[in-house]
Amino acid sequence: MVGSGVAGLVAALVAALEGARPLVVERAATIGGTGARSSGTLWIPDNHHLRAAGIRGDRERARTYLLALGGDRVDAALLDAFLDGGPAMLLDLERRAGIAFRPYPQAADYRQDVPGAASGFRALEPPVFDGRRLGRDFARIEPPIPELALPGGRLMITRAEAARLARIGDRISCHQPMARVEAHAHRVQEQVYHVLEGEGLMEIEGERVVVRRHDVVFLPPGTRHAIENTGLVDLVFLVVTSPVEDLEDG
Repeated sequence: MVGSGVAGLVAALVAALEGARPLVVERAATIGGTGARSSGTLWIPDNHHLRAAGIRGDRERARTYLLALGGDRVDAALLDAFLDGGPAMLLDLERRAGIAFRPYPQAADYRQDVPGAASGFRALEPPVFDGRRLGRDFARIEPPIPELALPGGRLMITRAEAARLARIGDRISCHQPMARVEAHAHRVQEQVYHVLEGEGLMEIEGERVVVRRHDVVFLPPGTRHAIENTGLVDLVFLVVTSPVEDLEDG
């Protein structure tokens, strides 16, 4: 199999299930390709989760959607092979390999303005896997996009976890060059600041700390802190907080 992305590894797995001894060839230094970088999400219309939810006729709607997106560049035979083979592949992986992908009921297709677009269920995520089982080989896995990973690390956050964080409370905080947020504290909130872009200073209980992209700062309740963008580009944080807002100005 040429390439160690989702397609190559699934093909190798099926070959192994059929009794073959597959060889996967990868030119990169890491394994997983774009699938590893983007949470391993698959886009499979007319899958069995859709049918279990009582949704019928999705194959033809998906065909309409893809033809509208691709126009005359679409190979109809390949399109039909994908629409027919995708659902069968999901069931085969679940039954023979124990890999049960989970649907995203609220993950809408990107182009909702295109005929045939769905509001959910076509995108599916793989089950959570404990990377410690790979031992040293874990370091060979292509790291995820930083914005989809746990702050500063190689562990990816699932959509379910992202939804939970959203219920807890999160926001994107953007500070223009030379901007400053004066010292304040949240009496009953914990906060986690994950630096997405830029560089600046955080003054935490009087101590000045330089923060850069991928840095993570945890602030227990009551921690007085200020933020200053000392760089030439926007300083952007993902801020995750506990639910209760109780701001004490300083």
